[in-house]
Amino acid sequence: MVGYYAGDWSARKTYIVDKGKESITVQTVGNLVGYDSPWSATETQTLDYTINYENKIDKKRNWEGTASLEASYNMTKDYEYVDNVPNQISFKGGFLLTEKQDNVLKYSYDLPRFDGETILKGRNTGKDSFSIDTNPIITRLNIPAVRDVLGLPNEMDMLLLASMEALPLGNIYLGPSSSMSRGDFAKAIVNSMNIPLEKEEENTKKKKKNQEEKPPTYIDVGKNHRNYDYIETVTKRGIMEGVGRGKFEPDKYLTRAEATTILIRMLGFQNLAPIKNYSTGYKDNGSIPAWGKDHVYVAKMLGIIGKEPYFYPNRDITKAEASELIVNFINYLQESLKYDYRENILNN
Repeated sequence: MVGYYAGDWSARKTYIVDKGKESITVQTVGNLVGYDSPWSATETQTLDYTINYENKIDKKRNWEGTASLEASYNMTKDYEYVDNVPNQISFKGGFLLTEKQDNVLKYSYDLPRFDGETILKGRNTGKDSFSIDTNPIITRLNIPAVRDVLGLPNEMDMLLLASMEALPLGNIYLGPSSSMSRGDFAKAIVNSMNIPLEKEEENTKKKKKNQEEKPPTYIDVGKNHRNYDYIETVTKRGIMEGVGRGKFEPDKYLTRAEATTILIRMLGFQNLAPIKNYSTGYKDNGSIPAWGKDHVYVAKMLGIIGKEPYFYPNRDITKAEASELIVNFINYLQESLKYDYRENILNN
């Protein structure tokens, strides 16, 4: 779901001037790192140039210089709750989704000083930076009808997910303290991360190749199930898995450990956990299933889950808790991941 990439390159270009009497060689070494996610994307490139000028007639005119260039592209989606005016209206307010892009360019150079064709003493050095921002794209999200979340600590988290139809949009009663099923969590992930439904991609391929419809992946999730399309999507993308024997158990409740594991698997960061025996720091560390321990450790380290004394890994996750977990995940994609791939590189 979150894609990462990196690359290095090296190039050498020689320019011949005046029938070989002069030559300029530019050696370039560079690298890039980047990632792409539904809520942010960043690519940062670094280029180092070494420039050599050689005059075969007059060796005293030979010189060398260097230059460096750092360029970063960034896309971020942000959300904001806006109260409605006037107050005498059937709904309090709604969320605005803003997508913006910005580019930062930093450069530095160390070159000889010239007076015409004469090389002067000392060096011509400098550095600068500038940024280019695009006009933001603003979208007003749907306004949910839910009422039983108002005033709760996770009110804004649940309203945001409902606005994105990750939670029921038209229901008046959400049941924030009720448990969330595996199928409903699949829907919440797909809609909050703006993941294209598998059926939409299959329909496109089918039109091109005239293919037959594929049968359901799980024997207990028929095409008439309310979350069929979402379950097929998270399965095909490796975000969630079945429980074995060809079943998904879509209406079974999800545990806190399972929900956390799914999100960290989407990041692909589970390998950041220590290799040897370690503790997550929770007092019920011993109750965390072995398959989820690395994920819980990383989620806590990244601030996606809290640092309370107990984690309660095997307790069913409520809709309020699931909403907070997903919004924390969104905030991590918006802020911390971007910072690591941009500011930490440009400011070094």
